[in-house]
Amino acid sequence: MPKSGLGEEFEKRGGFFIRFITFAEMERALETAFGTGSKIIISSMAKPCGHRACKRILEGGARGEEVLKQLAELKNEENWGKISFFDLNLERGSGRIVIKDSFEVRERRSAEPCCYFFKSYLEGFLSELFKKEIRVIEVECAGSGSTQCIFIFQPKV
Repeated sequence: MPKSGLGEEFEKRGGFFIRFITFAEMERALETAFGTGSKIIISSMAKPCGHRACKRILEGGARGEEVLKQLAELKNEENWGKISFFDLNLERGSGRIVIKDSFEVRERRSAEPCCYFFKSYLEGFLSELFKKEIRVIEVECAGSGSTQCIFIFQPKV
C-alpha cells in the first residue's frame, strides 16, 4: 500500500515519526538497565549523529554562523525545539545555546539537567564545525523546572 501524507514526507526525508513519550520511555529503560552508564550509551548514539548533520550542512556550502542558523532552522522544522545561539566566539569555538520546547524533555522530568541526547548531539555537531573537540554543558533544563534548556560550549581542555 503506498504511503501518503506524513508517511510519504517522512519517507522522502529518510525518517520516521517517534512520539515524545516513546523517546522518554526509551531513555528511562536505558537508565533502569544501565544506571549512570545510560548517559554513555545515549552520548555514544547522539554524538556521531551531530557530526554527520554538520557535515551535510557544510557540504551544502554554508560557513560560520550560517551553519548554526541552518541547524536551528532544521531542528525547529523537525520539531526538536527552537534553538538560539548567543555569545558566539567562532574563532575560539564557544558560546551559549538556548533551546525552547526541547523534544527531549516534553515528557521527562528530573532533579538535574537531563538532555543527554541533545547535549551529545550538539557536541558532535560543534566539534565537526570547529574541527576540534567541543564540550557542551547543560546549565539549565526544562526537565528540571526551568522554562528552557541552556547549554554553554567551549573547546575541551
